[in-house]
Amino acid sequence: MVHASVVHHYRVELSGPLSAVAKELAEIGRPGVGPTFVVAREEGIEYWEAMSRRHPRVTFGIECFAAYEDELLHAVVQNGETTIMARTGVLPSDWGSFHDEDGEPIDDALLREAADRVFRQRLRFDTGRHGSGLATALTFGKALGRLCCRLEETACADRPGDALDAVVELAVLALWTSTCGSSVDSAERDFQHALRTTQSMVHAGRSEFRWQADELDWSEWLRWLIGSTSEVIDAATHVVLERETELHALGAEHYGTPTEQLEVAARSLLTICIEALALFGDAKATAV
Repeated sequence: MVHASVVHHYRVELSGPLSAVAKELAEIGRPGVGPTFVVAREEGIEYWEAMSRRHPRVTFGIECFAAYEDELLHAVVQNGETTIMARTGVLPSDWGSFHDEDGEPIDDALLREAADRVFRQRLRFDTGRHGSGLATALTFGKALGRLCCRLEETACADRPGDALDAVVELAVLALWTSTCGSSVDSAERDFQHALRTTQSMVHAGRSEFRWQADELDWSEWLRWLIGSTSEVIDAATHVVLERETELHALGAEHYGTPTEQLEVAARSLLTICIEALALFGDAKATAV
């Protein structure tokens, strides 16, 4: 099997004389975007070191990660030299683990294929509007209905069959909803989606499962998928467009805002979808 090149995702901040910054932006094909931007490239940090040597008056502040790798890097590059400011995993400390069953973790290669399948199809499905929580709840409700109808029509509730495409749709909706609290341009959105997909893939790998084929139970996973989607729908119904009050602020301090709770529910669903696709799907054969 031929593996695609690793994609590195960067958030870059340039500082220095305006004329030097403008020349740097022009060389990398980003004229007019401003000194802070995001970009995806196959090259690693050495690309920015080479750029820095050609533009010694510009300092590069970089936040980066490689797709589906558990490392988030913060670095400063100046005159061809890199200083690592922080090197951490991609998962924040509050992500936790959803399952603690005895068994082996899901195979990393299967998780990568499943996560990549979701990421590459994130523009395929209609994700609806995020103008209100009700719109989000209706979007997920329709997607869950399509999953259930597919299983009912093919009489294969004991195995996924072609219903995995509906699982991909749920995963795509979860991906978009997990970052719904921020209003960003398309480039920053792509960076956030790549990071969230990587985070959920890494998270899925830390959950311990017995993933051998003869021990898988699709009906059990179907219950988890339905339950997790229902939690997203429930969280969405609590997102309302209304004036903020001191009571809202007090509740958000201890429990998170309704939108933040919706994002948490969505990223949980994304993790479960990636796990299900890894365990039951042939990502190599079905990826678009």
